[in-house]
Amino acid sequence: MSVFKRIGIISLGEAGNLGDDLILLSVIDSLRRYSGLEEVAFLSHGAWLDWNGVSASLGTLTRLSRRPSLSETASPGAFLERFADCDAVIFGGGGLLQDVHHPLRPYHWMRYIPRGVPVLAVGLGLGPLSSRWISALGDSPECFSSLYVRDGHSLNLATEIGWHAKRSADCVSGDLVGRLVTSSADNGCVGLAVRAWPGLSPRAVAEWVDEVVGSHRCERVLAFVLEARSGSGPDVGFTSEVLRHLRAPNDMLVYDPSDVPGFVSAMSGCRAAVSMKLHSSAVFGFFGIPVYPILYAPKTASLFGMPWRGLEIVKQSLAPQLPADDAQPTEEVILQWLQSADLAPPEALPFSNGQRRRLQARSLQIWAWRRVARRLGLARTLIRPERTYSQQ
Repeated sequence: MSVFKRIGIISLGEAGNLGDDLILLSVIDSLRRYSGLEEVAFLSHGAWLDWNGVSASLGTLTRLSRRPSLSETASPGAFLERFADCDAVIFGGGGLLQDVHHPLRPYHWMRYIPRGVPVLAVGLGLGPLSSRWISALGDSPECFSSLYVRDGHSLNLATEIGWHAKRSADCVSGDLVGRLVTSSADNGCVGLAVRAWPGLSPRAVAEWVDEVVGSHRCERVLAFVLEARSGSGPDVGFTSEVLRHLRAPNDMLVYDPSDVPGFVSAMSGCRAAVSMKLHSSAVFGFFGIPVYPILYAPKTASLFGMPWRGLEIVKQSLAPQLPADDAQPTEEVILQWLQSADLAPPEALPFSNGQRRRLQARSLQIWAWRRVARRLGLARTLIRPERTYSQQ
């Protein structure tokens, strides 16, 4: 059996998003049980977690080292080298492989996969992916030693690509979240967690939230913004707009990576919640709080066992579904994989050297155009190509 002393994590950790930070914490917490490990190197996006505070809740963590994400001006080879010194790599959690917000997003994550190293992809939510990416990934070598996805939609999409995938639960578990809570008391609030999304009306959300406040006899609304860089971003603006339309007294708590336990503890005290984000819904559900979901993607519909019919404000409380019978906890998946007798790296990297150069040049071009567009106040959609998505 191989002994791995240094393990790398490729994820969206330390990017100012509670859900992605919880995924990173979950993977690192799972690795505490793996004997012989000396270091965990993780991709960091600059919004640093308070690891001392987290350790007080979760216990002593393995020695950690940050690997800062690279600029689009870096060479393709620099991305390959980021985790080249690791004995194994864990890739995933969340929706890394989608191209809704950037046409090259799958490449952005897969370019960090090093050569000749075993790679476990776990807890992935695949898609939406354009038909172009489905075809490109299907024509490329399978770049994971083992692949575990978190829902049926992702499993179907993996099959369409031609990847061999199994089911795992989402990386974020109720046990992990419960250990982060420092204090919990009824705060008399309806919790609100929404995100900016095309077609979603702030006024319509506010009208529904006011109804929920009345039906649960709450005193006010406490809005949680789970994704913000330095206290700002599209979700902060959209949430503020919803709050302006509310009749009920309200306040807003913006996620701060320096106090994960405090943010999660505040969520635990709500009487009911109107929730759009996948991990806000999961966290509210872990505490037994009635959740009125706003569905915006197949992954959020799947969380509640609902059919995906498009953007929908659900007018009844639902509980997040338990993982399917064939979905192993990610902690077990990670440990069993690391303890396998013979772990081999993928047959090849996901992109050839020529493809990497072309994709990196295109990524740099888009990055430059978007910088210009932001300075000129132009909409991002002006420089975003049309894409068609699988109906799986």
